[in-house]
Amino acid sequence: MLFSTHFRAMIMGLALSGFASLGLSDSAYGEAILSFGQTSNGLPVVATNNAGGTSTEIKATNVAITITQIAGAISTPVTGILNFDFKSTGPAVTVFGQDLQAYLGSFSITSGANGTGVNYLSSSLVNAVAQGTNGQTALGITSASNPVFTSDVITDLGFPTSVSFSLASVTPPVHITSGGSLGAFRSSVSGTFGATASTTTVPEPPSLLLLGLGIIGFMGTAYRQRTLSI
Repeated sequence: MLFSTHFRAMIMGLALSGFASLGLSDSAYGEAILSFGQTSNGLPVVATNNAGGTSTEIKATNVAITITQIAGAISTPVTGILNFDFKSTGPAVTVFGQDLQAYLGSFSITSGANGTGVNYLSSSLVNAVAQGTNGQTALGITSASNPVFTSDVITDLGFPTSVSFSLASVTPPVHITSGGSLGAFRSSVSGTFGATASTTTVPEPPSLLLLGLGIIGFMGTAYRQRTLSI
């Protein structure tokens, strides 16, 4: 079908990032509860393809990071270890000039290697969208639905709203394989995670977003009907 589950997730991710760039209220997406950057140079994030290039796995294994902001009773900056593993759940597509692919994965930011020690923030299930411009060296991995967070440090996780990993120095640049998946690469990483305080009413999705998705759905239906009539 034209609008499968993974395709709708990718459209949602693209729409969210687009509307955010237009300056919608931050409260609609929550406040930042943790931000980090790499401690050293290098390209520790590794994306690999299966034999046919039809699927992609993006992993970060025991990457040394510096937490620059956290909504907990600890002083920053503080060092930590990042692990994440995202596996594609459908083919990559190009929408509005952006290469998009749906992923399912998990992440942990802890004080020790392999997810051990103090759990600064983690999630065992994240529906996400990888998004980048073909031929460019930046790629984002953004949650397509509200994640579930756990933390030993952040006492009020409230209502988790967002996971956002920014991959830079993507080498080779963003591309789609002949098998229809994002191509293998290495990159650096930084990230920000958001939540709405539990004392705040969870906002409804912005009406502009719903309108935009409705228009996209209408365009898709019209295109399919026109194709069938040819």
